[in-house]
Amino acid sequence: MVAAVANEVKVGADPVYDGAGVLKADARDSLSQNLLDLEQRTGYHVRVFTQYYIDASAEAPNPRRLWGSLDNQTVVVRVDPSSPNILSVPFVGDNVLAKLRRPFWTELESRFGNMFYVREAGDSAAVLGAMSALIECLDRPEGCRVVPGVPPEQYVFTLWCAIAGGLVAGFVNRIEAQGIVKRKWVWLLLFSPLWGSLFINFGLGPIVSRTSDLAPIAGNTLAFLAAAAAPGLLQRLWDGEQPAAKGDS
Repeated sequence: MVAAVANEVKVGADPVYDGAGVLKADARDSLSQNLLDLEQRTGYHVRVFTQYYIDASAEAPNPRRLWGSLDNQTVVVRVDPSSPNILSVPFVGDNVLAKLRRPFWTELESRFGNMFYVREAGDSAAVLGAMSALIECLDRPEGCRVVPGVPPEQYVFTLWCAIAGGLVAGFVNRIEAQGIVKRKWVWLLLFSPLWGSLFINFGLGPIVSRTSDLAPIAGNTLAFLAAAAAPGLLQRLWDGEQPAAKGDS
C-alpha cells in the first residue's frame, strides 16, 4: 500500500476496469455507477482494477494509463483472481488514508480477499462486498476504524468468548469465602479482569465496533448469563441427586 502525492486525476472516467472478467455486465455497471455517485458526493475517487498477474505486461492496461495521475483523493483496489488473496490496495491517497487508517485496509483485504471466503462466495461477491464496505465507510463523515459487518466465523468466535466468560464468572461465584476474602462476591471482583475481558473485549467489542444490530449483542449477553448460571444449576442438580443415591444404597 502506497500513500499518494497530489496529482491530476481523470474525474468522471469509468472507475472499473474488469480485465479479468470477474464481474457480470450488470454488476459491473451497477458498481461503476455507485462509485461515480460516491465521487460526486464525497470527492473520493475509488478505482477497481481486475487483471490476472500473468497478463500484466508492459503493454497491458494499468491504473495510471486508465485514470491518469492518482491524487490524494484516490484509492486503487486491485483484484487478481490468480493470487491466494485476490484483493490488494496498492495505492491509497493521503486524504483517504487520513480517513481510513491502515488497519482498515488490512482487514478489508483479509476478510474479502482470502481464499476461503472466495471459495464459498465467489470472486464477484468478494469484490462487491469489499466495495460496498468501502463505499459505506467513505460516505461516513467520521470514516471507519474497522470494516463494517460481522462475518459468521467472527460471530461464532465472539459467542464462544461470551460463553467462556460466563462460565468463569459462574464457577468463581461458587468459591466459598476463605482467608482474607470475607465475602463470596469478592472472588468475582478479583477475577473480573478475566471474565470481563472475555465477555466485554472479545464477546461484545468486535460486534459493537462493526454493527449497530442489537440481535448479536443480545444473543451474546444471553449466552453469557446462561453460562454464568450453569455452574450453580449443575451444583443444585448434583446436590439433589446425592440424597437419593444414598437412600437407594
